Amino acid sequence: MSTSPLWYSLYGVLHGYGVFWIGVTNLLGGTWKNIDDGSNITFSNWAPGQPTNDKNSSCAAIDTQGLWFNENCEAAPLFVCGVPSDGSETGTASAIRP
Repeated sequence: MSTSPLWYSLYGVLHGYGVFWIGVTNLLGGTWKNIDDGSNITFSNWAPGQPTNDKNSSCAAIDTQGLWFNENCEAAPLFVCGVPSDGSETGTASAIRP
């Protein structure tokens, strides 16, 4: 999740559908980063008291209110995928599990 406009657009679509992984983890060097390219996150919407320091909760998810929380990466909520805005394909599909 790289920008707040993207985040708010996504939240507008997903609001009320449940908990979703958002592709952010701290398994890549201990700081919260985008899982797809390892870049630092430039936007966040952590819930109060989040993220916790629980070493077993290294993946970020959003709740139905749009707030981020860290969760065990073995949990199985829904997930969000992105595609280029021009609709082009950038490669083959793959599953990334932290």
